[in-house]
Amino acid sequence: MENTLILVVEELSVNELKTNKRVLDNLTFQVERNEFLGILAPSGSGKTTLLKTIMRICPKSLYSSGLITYFPDTKNKIVVQEKNNVHFSAVLSRELTYIPQNASEAFDPIEKMGVQLKETLTENRFSVSERTNMIQELLESMDLPESILNKYPFQLSGGTLQRCAIGLALILKPKVIIADEPTSALDTINRKRILDSFLQLKKRNETTLLLATHDIAIVDYLCDTALVLEAGRKIEHKKIDKMDTDSTSYLVKMRRIKNKIGSTFWRLKDGKLVSS
Repeated sequence: MENTLILVVEELSVNELKTNKRVLDNLTFQVERNEFLGILAPSGSGKTTLLKTIMRICPKSLYSSGLITYFPDTKNKIVVQEKNNVHFSAVLSRELTYIPQNASEAFDPIEKMGVQLKETLTENRFSVSERTNMIQELLESMDLPESILNKYPFQLSGGTLQRCAIGLALILKPKVIIADEPTSALDTINRKRILDSFLQLKKRNETTLLLATHDIAIVDYLCDTALVLEAGRKIEHKKIDKMDTDSTSYLVKMRRIKNKIGSTFWRLKDGKLVSS
């Protein structure tokens, strides 16, 4: 039988080295090829740590254990992490692309944006003509003026930097996009543009997406499945069904809160879902 999985996470735990505080607690889940997985969690529940652990960019103050396996195709696999051994030598190339929540951390503050975009594309072995065309594609798809190429990151707004980071990830056409609240710094119009760009990439390139957010509306619009975390633990993992009426489902409870008060922020208190 052909393997349809692209990412498998098994018994993944992450602790703080100094305090031994558990950040992620024995997470196990798998992602199908071309699946859009929404990781729903309130602030401080470990969703950013999960994404950074998969990408092998966690701070040295954290210690991880468990198994993370990436399947670049139906026949091969790359072990990203095995038990407590992170395989930094495993080549993931541009097949996996990370979009941070705060794009200002992704760019060099003393280098102009155009230079940084070209350097990234050069490192990914694109030719000069390809680089020129791809940067133009980025600007057009993100509705950005060409003038930003001659500016430094500190001269641009947070929303503009976020669109640059997202546009760069999209033009690379990776097999997997790992995105940490990528639209949180954007206005409504640009947020819709980005979400639709993700959907186009899913259709055209069979891209897989892992999207961390606290907004159930984004997950319902974009994703096939949802993984709900609380205090580093998996609370729920199921397919998206906006017609679901199961009163025990956290996704159903989140939709009711969102529909009732329009709040996209939520938290768990004494085991109960409440808005905040």
